[in-house]
Amino acid sequence: MNISEEEVIGWIYDKNLDDLKKGVYGKVISDNNDGTFTINDGTRHVEMKIEGNYVVFLNSYTRYPYEWEKALPIISIKDLRHEQLYFENRTQMSDTDGIFEQPNYYNVAKGRTAKLIYMTPIEYMGYVSKGFDSAIEEQMEHINKERTEQYANDMLKGDLFPMVSMEYYKGDFYQEGRHRAMAIQYLINTNEISEDTQIPVVVVVEE
Repeated sequence: MNISEEEVIGWIYDKNLDDLKKGVYGKVISDNNDGTFTINDGTRHVEMKIEGNYVVFLNSYTRYPYEWEKALPIISIKDLRHEQLYFENRTQMSDTDGIFEQPNYYNVAKGRTAKLIYMTPIEYMGYVSKGFDSAIEEQMEHINKERTEQYANDMLKGDLFPMVSMEYYKGDFYQEGRHRAMAIQYLINTNEISEDTQIPVVVVVEE
């Protein structure tokens, strides 16, 4: 049986569309009926569409191949009481996710390696404070209480958020996810989830 290029393109499009609608890239807020979708990626609303073999963020240059998720580690951390998963199998940073897709390239060409580890939200904040050479109390001052509680409530409803991450690169420190981490801590403090719940953290370091 001969398979045409048009059929292959159609299969890829259908797979991408199915991923979008299933929430692989975030919660679908609306189908805009013009080929674009409004997605809540856990921290913001973004416009997305299918372009060629990729799902494209229209307000950035970030692209995810239609099978990008298979390259990332499987997230298994769950709160034992609810058996609910709170984080997606991706971060907010396409470059960081790319390290899992092409580890040899990033290691050789850019000297960067990523790994997935688990820690408590407070441990994460401790690493963040050390990375920024500041007291943990100072980092807590950057936490918006209303945003943290909103994230926590959304998590209990079943919304999935991108994993938190931190990176040590060329003497600088970067992080994404303080509010997501503290949303989990809020659920711990309010006795909604187990006190020993840990969060998945992607750590990027120079080799």
